[in-house]
Amino acid sequence: MRRKRYLVRIANSDSIPVSQYRNVREKLRSALEVWGCILNSSRISSVAIEADFFAPDDGASEKAVGLLSRIDRLLTVTVLSDEAEEHGNTEEVLERSRLLFNEERFWEVHETVEGIWRKAEGAEKTVQQGIILYAAAYVHHQKNEPETALAMLKRATDKMVWPGDSYHCFDLGLMKRKASGMIADGTVEVFRLP
Repeated sequence: MRRKRYLVRIANSDSIPVSQYRNVREKLRSALEVWGCILNSSRISSVAIEADFFAPDDGASEKAVGLLSRIDRLLTVTVLSDEAEEHGNTEEVLERSRLLFNEERFWEVHETVEGIWRKAEGAEKTVQQGIILYAAAYVHHQKNEPETALAMLKRATDKMVWPGDSYHCFDLGLMKRKASGMIADGTVEVFRLP
């Protein structure tokens, strides 16, 4: 049986910290299992709790979404495809990714930029990979994996080589400075891009 994959974001109104990730993940897993759904991944941001899951059919997904919406206010429901897709030109994709970054939707930043990265070449491919790794670092942060997040920030900044401090709408200079500070402090800090 082919299962559809969903990404559901509910508000984090109670300001549940990432340190509670394992408890939240277990509650989401148990709740989704009631309707035959399988939790693939979950994340906690200051804004939302994300549940990435597979549902056996549309009826099960509707019931699972209904159950999740009882936990807190429903923000978004997305049916996920198997592959990252490019939607628009590089400038449009990056602007959409910057907005997602500022909403702490880092997994979606990763997936969105990956759609253009697949076709990029040379220095553009490298800097786009840096943005993808930066987003992936925050995904690890949202899963309470700080050591992995900090290591990924280092890898990301090593790839963010571009003439000047900006790559389209991404302020690489700011991102590198923030990453450097986080690595030095050993603490992950979420910030917004201008």
